[in-house]
Amino acid sequence: MKHIDFAKLVERFEGSLRPEDVRLVDEHASNCRVCSTSYRKLADIFAYTAPVESEAVPQATTARILNIYQRKPAQADAPQPERRGLATFLFDDWQMAVNERYSGIESRQLLFQVEEYQVDLRIEFSGEFGMVAGQIFPAIANATAELINSDRQITAEVSELGEFVFDAVPKGNYELRIASADSEIILEQVPIQQ
Repeated sequence: MKHIDFAKLVERFEGSLRPEDVRLVDEHASNCRVCSTSYRKLADIFAYTAPVESEAVPQATTARILNIYQRKPAQADAPQPERRGLATFLFDDWQMAVNERYSGIESRQLLFQVEEYQVDLRIEFSGEFGMVAGQIFPAIANATAELINSDRQITAEVSELGEFVFDAVPKGNYELRIASADSEIILEQVPIQQ
């Protein structure tokens, strides 16, 4: 028995096949164990990525998320005041995935706001450890980032673009501090756990 070409399976879910070809592909996939595996995986992928009207993100929320990625102009001669504050939680992509069918999430994105600063964190999981990559907007010059809990304190340098990375962080709840000589940003609860 000849198997269905993968490109034809993709076309079936993209909706570019004629109705009679869709029927033939569906019939073949229901009778062929090899093709049915690819068919089901593609069906899941296309169902997962299909827009659902009831889950549409409000325009104001989308605009707010996009605004955190816009760079603010630097003021050349303005003195930098001391900035100290606690974070406000803005976004967790796991909250969006709660009602979805996909359950194999291996990463998490969190967004926080501290006064005029936004902190974007991406946490990738591998076994009992997490890799935390982050960026602060706007960047703080000559800063360091620290993850702190009752067992450990891990330090990373912050680049001139505001980026920092912590590798192989044991799972748990941490406090994140981003500090320079004249600024300090504190995120009290950073959950590095699945």
